[in-house]
Amino acid sequence: MFVDENTGCSGLSIDVKNPRVIYAGTWQVEMHTYGEFSGGAGSGVYVSRDGGSTWSRVTRLDSRTRRLENRCRGGAVELRIACTR
Repeated sequence: MFVDENTGCSGLSIDVKNPRVIYAGTWQVEMHTYGEFSGGAGSGVYVSRDGGSTWSRVTRLDSRTRRLENRCRGGAVELRIACTR
C-alpha cells in the first residue's frame, strides 16, 4: 500500500475470522536534521477486504469499524481487532 512519499505503515492488524480483511495504520512523518514533523493528512486508518490487493481509507463509522472513525492527524497509528463476535 502507498499513501505518499512521507507516509508509512505504522501498524497492521488482520481479522482472525476473515484473514482477507486487513487494517493498516499509517503515519505521516518528515525527519530533518533540524527537527521532525509528525502527523498530517497521510496519517490515518485504511482497510483492505481482499487480502491487501486494494486499500481504502476509513472515513466514517460502519457496522464492522464502529470504533475506527478516522480522526487521526497526530502520531503513529496502532491497531488491534477485538475478537468478541
